[in-house]
Amino acid sequence: MGQFVLQADSTEFTWDRNSDTGITIQTNSDSKSFTVKKNGILYSSSLISNNLLIDYGTIYLSNDFLKKLDDGENDITLILKEGNLDIIVNVTDNQTEIPVEDNQITAKETSFEWDKSDFIGIAVNTNSKSKNVAIAKDGEFFASDDDRGVYITFGRVGITAKILKKLDVGENTLTLTFDDGTLDITVNVTDKKHASDTAEITADKTEFTWDRNSSDSIVINTNSKSESISVRQSGKIFSTSDKENISISDGVVTMKPEFLNKLNDGENELKLIFDDGSITVKINVTGSVENSKNPSVSSRNSDSSSNIGILPATGNEGLTVGAVIALLSAGLSGILLSTKRKREK
Repeated sequence: MGQFVLQADSTEFTWDRNSDTGITIQTNSDSKSFTVKKNGILYSSSLISNNLLIDYGTIYLSNDFLKKLDDGENDITLILKEGNLDIIVNVTDNQTEIPVEDNQITAKETSFEWDKSDFIGIAVNTNSKSKNVAIAKDGEFFASDDDRGVYITFGRVGITAKILKKLDVGENTLTLTFDDGTLDITVNVTDKKHASDTAEITADKTEFTWDRNSSDSIVINTNSKSESISVRQSGKIFSTSDKENISISDGVVTMKPEFLNKLNDGENELKLIFDDGSITVKINVTGSVENSKNPSVSSRNSDSSSNIGILPATGNEGLTVGAVIALLSAGLSGILLSTKRKREK
């Protein structure tokens, strides 16, 4: 397993002293508490301050905590069990006023990529001065800052993984409605973990003929990205990838004679199962098992037939048997005649 990397949806924030809300940071931390350092010096801890909270990776710095910071940029380090997270909080002191209606809301980014396996959500940094936000999908209400999972602080809208998991896989258009305008964003949701369930595997060829006397392998070129393969026949596991029987490399499946000799004579339907899908192939096995193991049987039979002699082909089984009897009778008569002549002499 790779080394854990502590992540956050944003590390730079602007906060005004007139605000009655704090700052929310989404992380992939599993910590139950955290400590705060300011300019490298221990400053506070969630264990002793109710103004600092962490819940399932979501960190909240309250407005009461932020009021103690200096105007301008403040370098803050959040110390969690997985590591340190450095953030910058720029504190301002301006009166917040809602602009006139029909204000055009803009954002630094309006298109996002998010996978269902991600632990943190997305952050939309807008120019809105609103303290409230509602989210609609396809014209229907989807979520708002009243829900646990959507936050807004000085135009920065945080949408957690909990909310994003409700979106469909593919492109989703969301409308963010503020007190001072609206903004459309696009969230392209993927599900890489389960992508293999619907992957379509193709091959250059799926029907083959193989003879038991052959030393050749069967090679199948596929589009699979899998590093392993298993074979099912009649619904049961028949074989798995190894160096001696069947293997896969860069999508190329190699079935070796050691594997192919285990198949039945005639047609064999096999299901090849990859990590990212499956295909069905048919292999017609020719050549008798006995002949492939005892190739000298037919030659021994032909040698023994030469002791009797070659019989003419008559096309009639009865005539052939009669011819055999006639030859045997003639041979026996010749032996008896020879013995009688010797006795007369």
